Order: sequence, then structure tokens, then C-alpha cells
Amino acid sequence: MNQFTNLTGNAVVLREKRITQIIETIQGKQRPAVSVKIAGEIKYKQTTVTELGLLFQKAGFTVVDEKSDQKPDVIITGNTVVADSEKTGGLFSCHAVVELKAQDRMTGKILVLDRQESVGVDIGKQTAAIAALESAADDLAERLLPLLAR
Repeated sequence: MNQFTNLTGNAVVLREKRITQIIETIQGKQRPAVSVKIAGEIKYKQTTVTELGLLFQKAGFTVVDEKSDQKPDVIITGNTVVADSEKTGGLFSCHAVVELKAQDRMTGKILVLDRQESVGVDIGKQTAAIAALESAADDLAERLLPLLAR
């Protein structure tokens, strides 16, 4: 008998707690203005840009884009790849890889090169992919935010 209908919302609470803990690690430090540009399949790259942008904003960074008056201090670029699998037992699983480079805009110095793989499972294929990308973004932010906060 399939139990996928018994899934609970505890993951959202745990994720918010984790994000709060990430932000607490950089309290009292200056945060540069950042831009986030991610390549990849259109429906998934936007998810990654949004997730990372939200995490930076929640942490007190100024997030800018090419239409902003302010220029970024740090340019974050990267790529996403999402591979999904067949439905198994009423659930889909998706594997996501997010690769990032953080570069100082003024000097061109590469500050961080990082890569994160993650898997998401859900009753829908696209929501499983989004879960995998959110998880990868959270893992990257946990390492990236403290490095970029001065």
C-alpha cells in the first residue's frame, strides 16, 4: 500500500530553521551587493536564481540585477542540471546539480568555486526537481554566505 499521501509539512519548518541558523552565522558582518545569474533549463534556472536571491536577501545582502542602478560587488554565476527519474511507488525523484562561481566585480578575482548535488522526492516531477534545487541552493548558501560576508 502506498503511503505517499501521508507526507507531512515538517520539511518546511526544518528548512526555515536551517536558513535562520545560516543567517545567524554572519551577524554583525558587512554584506556586499550581489547579482545572481544562473544558466540551465529555463524552468529550473529561475528557481535557482530565486532561491539563492531570497537567501541572500534574508541574510541582509543587497541583491541587484542588470536593470538596477547599483552595481554588484560580487557577481555570482553558475549552471544547473536537473535529471528526473521515472515514478516509483507514487513518487518522483529528481537529481539536481548546481555549480557556482562568485567573482569580485572590481578585481575579477574568483572568490569561490563550488558545486552541490541534491535529490528531491515528491508526488510531482516538477516539484521534486524544485525540492532538489532548493536543497542544493541551501547547501551552497550555507557555505557561500559566510565567505562573502565581510
